[in-house]
Amino acid sequence: MSISSSSETEAHIFLYAGERTDHSIKLGIRAFAEGFCARGAAFFSVTEIENFLSALGSFPLVGEQFISGGYFDDTGNNIDSEHFHISVSPLNATGLLAMKVRAYTPHPEYWKKGFGAGGRCSYFLQYEDLRKFVDKFEHLAGGKSTYFEFNNFRNI
Repeated sequence: MSISSSSETEAHIFLYAGERTDHSIKLGIRAFAEGFCARGAAFFSVTEIENFLSALGSFPLVGEQFISGGYFDDTGNNIDSEHFHISVSPLNATGLLAMKVRAYTPHPEYWKKGFGAGGRCSYFLQYEDLRKFVDKFEHLAGGKSTYFEFNNFRNI
């Protein structure tokens, strides 16, 4: 897969689907902002993805809507090492929304000791931009595409 961008300083994200079964999809993300790139990936159930996209489709958004994945603790209930996180929440009464992305790639051998690379990026968007994001994400989750770039963010 080859993914290129017109500008590494432009705020944008790439989402891509990796391994896929009837019940789960490996999602990967590269988040770019101000010359910085964070990258990570995690497995999600199809239901988790559908619930996230459904929540993002509601108007107005109520609170923070998110999807998050990574390595779970021994109980399997809590994420011990988060590798992929996207959240969207209302920022003000004018329809401005905040999207936060956290991504982390663990070191293949020493991840249990906390070694790896990652970061977080924040973006601003309007509801019309969010609708475009959801549409592209639905195509990705439904197998109609393997990746998409999203750069419909607002400078404020």
